Amino acid sequence: MILVGSPVWRGAPATLVHTFLKGVQGYQGGVATFYTDAGSAGDYEKNFKQWAGNLDVVSVHEGSADIKQWLKQIL
Repeated sequence: MILVGSPVWRGAPATLVHTFLKGVQGYQGGVATFYTDAGSAGDYEKNFKQWAGNLDVVSVHEGSADIKQWLKQIL
């Protein structure tokens, strides 16, 4: 499992996340992302999944919810 955290930049993950996801396209396990935002996440989830390409995105977690419970569910 790869966990990818990011702030929300204009409704999308940080641009470095895009670069990272392109670099791990051959990974066969699951990918989960969590994010923080100061207002609205916009299209974060849609953009992340698009950037993930062929990766198996198993979960998206919004930063203000209980992250410990989310981790228990996905791990």
